[in-house]
Amino acid sequence: RHSWLRDVNKKTFFGGFGGAQSQSSVDNQKLYDILGCKKSDDARAIKRAYLKQVKENHPDKGGDTEKFKEINAAYEVLGDEKKRQMYDQYGMEGMQNEMGGMPGMEDIFETFFGGRAQGAGPRRRQKRKMPTVVREMAVDLKDLYDGAVRTITFNREEVCPTCDGKGGKNVRVCGTCNGSGVVTRMVQMGPGMYSQTQSPCGTCHGRGEIIQPEDICKTCHGARTIHKPTKIEVHIPKGAPNGFYINFQGQGNQDPDHHPGDFVVKLVPKKHHTFQKKGSDLYMKQKVSLFEALSGFKFNVTKVDGTKVTIKTEPGEVIQHKQYKKVSGLGLPIFNQNTRFGDLYIEFLIEYPTQLEEEQKEKLKDILPKPLIT
Repeated sequence: RHSWLRDVNKKTFFGGFGGAQSQSSVDNQKLYDILGCKKSDDARAIKRAYLKQVKENHPDKGGDTEKFKEINAAYEVLGDEKKRQMYDQYGMEGMQNEMGGMPGMEDIFETFFGGRAQGAGPRRRQKRKMPTVVREMAVDLKDLYDGAVRTITFNREEVCPTCDGKGGKNVRVCGTCNGSGVVTRMVQMGPGMYSQTQSPCGTCHGRGEIIQPEDICKTCHGARTIHKPTKIEVHIPKGAPNGFYINFQGQGNQDPDHHPGDFVVKLVPKKHHTFQKKGSDLYMKQKVSLFEALSGFKFNVTKVDGTKVTIKTEPGEVIQHKQYKKVSGLGLPIFNQNTRFGDLYIEFLIEYPTQLEEEQKEKLKDILPKPLIT
């Protein structure tokens, strides 16, 4: 047992059992060589070496772009105490497992390995989705009452079928930005002080690719997508609530570098000449004379589906000004409940006479309750 423990203690625990490598076998010298410094140098010496390499290899002074990127990535590690300790212990490959998810490490690993750090997540491996396109569709109350199928047209961006979204033929990676679409510049802010900035590549205009004028696609003119009028069939459900959204997944705009976006239709009820929609209920106004309010009345209402129903007061019923009367079941279908309907609410507006003759007043005194104000 003691012999086994001594064997284990001769090596780094993880290195002996298939995990991180032991310090004796990791490659932790490359970044120091890039900056031209030693492992024993302190932070100030490493910074001086970095600034010297920046001056000598800046692309604006004829330096190599790839080497300049390596210099900045190397200092990003060695200029940070925690990252430097991790590099000295594990090397770059070990850092992929230990620090892959740390902010800023993704670009460093891409510089040295040409790809994304292990365990850092799928953000770059997966395409992003195009933004959702939302269009409003005005619908009649009858469409919401019966359900309907309507067509909506919009100009969709589609991947060019001629060049298959490449923009042309003989497409080359931009040599200025190496396909990234951006260029990095070091701007001197003062003695020994530099600021790193990024801007769209002027050679490829941020695309990362170059196409000769004679090779540009004649259909999309290099844009890689075309505008195409597209018709989508919309099934309007019975009783759909106000602002109801219908999602057509993947039927929105396209782009070669993205997943297709969604197309969403928002249903907006049209203004009706009689009814106002509130949920599944309908509201309307009805004018009546003072005589009708006192003595009773009946009238016909044409429903949304075109049929007519008679509305009348009960014997002896008196209607007040702005009084509501509910008629059950004369509203719209309740959404997702095919056999149930909302209600109809009628607001009565009494039209009073503008003047009365003395004889009429005397007759009203015998009929109406006594005045409250004397």
